[in-house]
Amino acid sequence: MKTPGAMLRDEIEETVKALGIDRTRFYEYSKQRYEDILKQFYQTFFDLPRRQLQYEFYPWTNIRRQWKKTRSSGYQRENGGWNGFLEEIHRLLPADDDRKLLLITSNDFVYEGYPQEIFAVLGEATGLLQDFYLVSPKFEWLVVYSDDADCATLYEKEQA
Repeated sequence: MKTPGAMLRDEIEETVKALGIDRTRFYEYSKQRYEDILKQFYQTFFDLPRRQLQYEFYPWTNIRRQWKKTRSSGYQRENGGWNGFLEEIHRLLPADDDRKLLLITSNDFVYEGYPQEIFAVLGEATGLLQDFYLVSPKFEWLVVYSDDADCATLYEKEQA
């Protein structure tokens, strides 16, 4: 039997095919390099014990102090449901960011793609998708989506 993470991965792949998304605009990150991305992700954004740099349940509860909440949005069913909320999350992204981003699922699957394609895929997600993270390619900011809290928050490095 497949794990929920494997089922989510399959669902994302089926969504990409069904929507006809160009594989140069959204794809699973390199299987040879994704562990390096996850390590950098956890080390950059979270205060976790050294022995536990990956696979942390609810890592967003341990965000490093230098990362400050700058904007948030909460899910409200009456404001367009899930797709309306995804539009709100898209608006959280820094205004000049239309470059490729990293999408990291709570199951530690890493994808790379442009915002338009990422949000199209997320718009088709079912209950298998729980928390996810959108990360700038240079790890300059992070958007956390929490399924439990029904909210998304942009974190940016605190200016000295």
